[in-house]
Amino acid sequence: MGGLIRVNSVVWVRGLRQKCKGKIVMPKRILQGTVISTANDKTVVVEVERRFRHPLYGKFVKQNKKYKAHDENNEYKVGDIVAIEEHRPISKTKTWVVTGRVGVSKDDTVDVAE
Repeated sequence: MGGLIRVNSVVWVRGLRQKCKGKIVMPKRILQGTVISTANDKTVVVEVERRFRHPLYGKFVKQNKKYKAHDENNEYKVGDIVAIEEHRPISKTKTWVVTGRVGVSKDDTVDVAE
């Protein structure tokens, strides 16, 4: 069992402690991406970029995928770099939750007090 350590009905996964009731808990995926839409209430659309090497030609290829994530307080805006985590289905297309802001929006300006 790669990465799973069992201690008294508690499973340690990649440094995270997850309780279980006699069963092994699979780790949740965590992705990082940019918020591209906040049009819906309590929902943000996050675009995640994946880079990989082409198996035949060896060139690095970029692929983008959009995920709908739950944002309870509508606190994130377009351009923010956020981390999203897998979650139980919240709606038909929403199975991710925003866990936190990783980077600041490019539009944020810092006011300097003189």
